[in-house]
Amino acid sequence: MGKGFGERKYPVVHPAPGTWFTVKNFAFKDYFAIVGFTLLPTPFAYSIGFPYRMQTMYTSAALGGLAGYIFAYQNSCKRLMGYTENKRYVEKYGEWDGPLGC
Repeated sequence: MGKGFGERKYPVVHPAPGTWFTVKNFAFKDYFAIVGFTLLPTPFAYSIGFPYRMQTMYTSAALGGLAGYIFAYQNSCKRLMGYTENKRYVEKYGEWDGPLGC
């Protein structure tokens, strides 16, 4: 069984946001995280990737980009579900008025 995020400390915008709603609400820092996760490991991978330097670098960039996307997606979900600061989204969409659980 997975571990939850704990108690909601902020208003809920959507208790279970879908993929497109979550991606549409990425903040600037989420895009920055994707770029950072993609670019930071590539020089290291190039330096240790002998004799396949370029392949190692491209693989690390792809895996870093995927990790950055997952990190950004998780942060966006937490904002929409009320686990982290979401004042801007509450002003934009309003608070959720339906049931929060199953």
